[in-house]
Amino acid sequence: MKRFLILLLCVVGMQQIWADNAKFRIVRKTTNEPVENANICWQLVQNQKKNGFGIGDSKGMLELPIPVGQKAVVAASCIGYKTLVDTIVVQKTNVLKLEQDVFNLSQVVVVGHSIPTPIDSSLYKVRVIDQKKILSSGATNLGELFLTEPNIKISSDLILGANIEMLGMSG
Repeated sequence: MKRFLILLLCVVGMQQIWADNAKFRIVRKTTNEPVENANICWQLVQNQKKNGFGIGDSKGMLELPIPVGQKAVVAASCIGYKTLVDTIVVQKTNVLKLEQDVFNLSQVVVVGHSIPTPIDSSLYKVRVIDQKKILSSGATNLGELFLTEPNIKISSDLILGANIEMLGMSG
């Protein structure tokens, strides 16, 4: 009887190790490209004490110890994406689609101060590059946009990368 009880306890204890883990794939909603280093937090609906978290790899893949077939609340987040919170029935392979959180800068202010100062108390003439100027220039990146601006020089180096120099100050 003792052997049977010990065997039963071992089998029940090993169930967690033998249980299949749920695999998650985190992708962009629009292109289905993988989202690197996304965070996932989860909590079972029936047993709220069972919860955890994980971080996806460079291919957007993540394996979590969630029992397959259970209902769980899953929250997926990543910088530059809207946080997704959903209640799902966990499958062996799950796909979570994150929507990009895009915001546009209405204007970029180019100033030459080492200490931030308000625009109205600036000693220099402040020029604003607004949305109209950006669209009319046809630039696809900041380097192309700054090519037409006076006192801004952009140089690139294969070892050090890009360097921006404004009014003689570089960085």
